[in-house]
Amino acid sequence: MFERKLESAAVAHMPKNPLLRVLNLENPNPPKKSLPRNILNSIYDTLKASLSDFKSDNANIKKSPSGKMLNFGSTISNAYTIETVLSEKFAKAHTGGDIHIHDLDYYNFTVNCLQVPLNKLLKGGFNTGNGYIRPPKRIASATSLVAIILQSEQNDQFGGVGIANFDFDMADFVVLERKNIAKNLSADLSKFNANYSEEDFNRLVEEKLDNAIFQAMEGLIHNLNTMHSRAGAQVPFTSINLGCDTTVEGRLITKNFLLAYKAGLGNGEIPIFPQVIFKIKEGINFEPAAPNYDLLQLAIEIAATRLNPTFLFCDSSFNKKFSHKQLGTMGCRTRVVENVNGVEGTEGRGNLSFTSMNLPRLALLAQSEGGSASEIFESFLEKVVNGANLVIEQLLERYAIQKNLKVEDIPFMLGQKLYVDSENLSPKDYAEAAFKNGTMAIGFIGIAEVLKIIFGQHHGENEELIAKVEEILATLKAQTDKATKEHGMNFSIIATPAEGLSHKFTGIDEKKFGNVDWVISKGFYTNGFHIPVDYAINAYKKLEIEAKFHKYCLGGHISYTEFESSPEHNLVVLNEAIKRAKSADSGYIGFNFPYDQCNGCHEHGVFEDTCPHCGSENIMRVRRVTGYLGYLNNFTKGKTKEEKLRKSHY
Repeated sequence: MFERKLESAAVAHMPKNPLLRVLNLENPNPPKKSLPRNILNSIYDTLKASLSDFKSDNANIKKSPSGKMLNFGSTISNAYTIETVLSEKFAKAHTGGDIHIHDLDYYNFTVNCLQVPLNKLLKGGFNTGNGYIRPPKRIASATSLVAIILQSEQNDQFGGVGIANFDFDMADFVVLERKNIAKNLSADLSKFNANYSEEDFNRLVEEKLDNAIFQAMEGLIHNLNTMHSRAGAQVPFTSINLGCDTTVEGRLITKNFLLAYKAGLGNGEIPIFPQVIFKIKEGINFEPAAPNYDLLQLAIEIAATRLNPTFLFCDSSFNKKFSHKQLGTMGCRTRVVENVNGVEGTEGRGNLSFTSMNLPRLALLAQSEGGSASEIFESFLEKVVNGANLVIEQLLERYAIQKNLKVEDIPFMLGQKLYVDSENLSPKDYAEAAFKNGTMAIGFIGIAEVLKIIFGQHHGENEELIAKVEEILATLKAQTDKATKEHGMNFSIIATPAEGLSHKFTGIDEKKFGNVDWVISKGFYTNGFHIPVDYAINAYKKLEIEAKFHKYCLGGHISYTEFESSPEHNLVVLNEAIKRAKSADSGYIGFNFPYDQCNGCHEHGVFEDTCPHCGSENIMRVRRVTGYLGYLNNFTKGKTKEEKLRKSHY
């Protein structure tokens, strides 16, 4: 009763037009009256939700006061950007459902993501704004600073933050830790006049070193799942790449990080973050005789129980020209490697922004014009070209804002010289010198629906349609390649990791085209180029088909296969899947299965409504959202519907 009164009072006492009043203070130009939106209702709806049933389009944002405030502020920022910043054609395309401009609320403030040059910060020290942090001398201090670095960077951007070479970056601190342990142990032994052989002494040092590294990695994982960013609304969206350092020290880092991730949190819970990426490289860890083959096997074992790591193939046709240290992924799937403006590789670079195209809508529009399937497909491809060019133009308009941000506007990322070519920038300098090294990406969603609309089947049902998917992607890539040459910027394609977007597009399209069977009626569009989650197909066949599309999506891609439950007793199958995926020219894959844990007795498995061990209804359900893990109760409407339809491929 009190809550309902509070809600009514809050709305009743708002000025009649508070948003437009604020907008006109910020910008003397009148709002765009022709836009198909009701911004005030959106603001009011958000306020009501903040007072009652809050739901975010991001499974990582908590239902907390900070999360609600972030959601409310985002809604106002979105409205401001649509109303006064975007060119009208882009505003109409976004609000009308032709495209989706991701993270519109951050449009005027920052960029998407970054692979942090960790070694540079740990070796040289850094400043978060409240004083200088000197380089660490112990492994535990180093991992504590890693958490602080990732948290600080997260607050300067809107997407994921990653580390491309965690094992290489941390190896030197193992050397320092070993020296400290040896020094202290020698002093202790001298104090008690204890006699140890050199062999026993070294063995004891290595045992203590191994334990110290494990504890440091355990602390890092706990920190990344408890420390907050974005005003306390969520934990940092972090990714850690490892697996290729073959030195004794690098191997100790990889081994103990994986073991700490396997151990989980306080009650054995799966760590939601970081996203863990194991890089597979011939001669380093792929073959049984390779020096890090045992670490790949450990990674596979842990993936079978913890859903992470995922696996990045350094020898795929589009990756092999780069060294393994130049490669890495972050967030759900973001890939930043090629660079027409300077040094290639992922470290110190990131995606600036991306905008997704509603491909099923283009297919429905082409279908409405009539004709044979081949004629409809040709019309669809023409619309793809026009849509891609619209997105490229919009990305350039956004970049015009991003490049004119000043170093002082993004103080950690640019002030601490994390971005490539930011070394000589002063606080009042513009960001263009650095951000020209970033990428801009065209995203897409719903290729399976496109094929169903035009041909009545998707590429899982009819292998002849695989060529049609490649034709669609080649058409998109031709536009990004052309834009890269014309504008001297890094354009690419990303297979969009849609969360809220998966049902946003269907909701808008239903009003325009009706509840089209399967295409719209299921309540979400299929992510990227994936074979639909409810289609029964052999895992190896799915990997083989989807691998054909990775080479087009150089801004980011991933393929998954699904198990009914943890495959911890069937590691041979995971090894075979990795071999098949690599052979098929995959770039990046992951393994999915449901993971439930009782919050009462802490047993885990796949549960129905209650825990079969103690009867508790307090169950934590972890699933892969898109690329990262999340709690099922935080999933968006579309992702909740999609998760229910997932079928095993094994």
